[in-house]
Amino acid sequence: MPIRAENRARYPQDWKLRSYFVRKIRARDHCEWCGAENSQPHPKTGSKVVLTAAHIYDDRPEAASLLNLAALCQKCHNGHDATARHQRRKARQQAGQTELRLQARLDRPAGRIDTGLLEMRSHPEESLSALDNMQKKPN
Repeated sequence: MPIRAENRARYPQDWKLRSYFVRKIRARDHCEWCGAENSQPHPKTGSKVVLTAAHIYDDRPEAASLLNLAALCQKCHNGHDATARHQRRKARQQAGQTELRLQARLDRPAGRIDTGLLEMRSHPEESLSALDNMQKKPN
């Protein structure tokens, strides 16, 4: 898996060496879960296998202990990361939607903006719910 640019600094300085050790020396160029051989067609998918060093128990980049890493093909790695990746994507989408709702409220004419909007940055979901309830009440 490629390292996201915003996470690159969180990996240890010797990450390339650790990754190489896990993939080439310990796993001998085979997926440690399904046995697929690196650079060969995957036995189930038929796609070319690309081994990666995957975080197994703790997915934080800083948790780069050799006991926490495994050489996995893309099928096994994607399967292992699927739930956590889905949760992170959902959280990013929700954060983006909250920001859009907040911006839409801030863009309204000045007479309709509640001073409480300034406090929305600390707890946006709670603030938006409260603001929605206030707007439902007739003026």
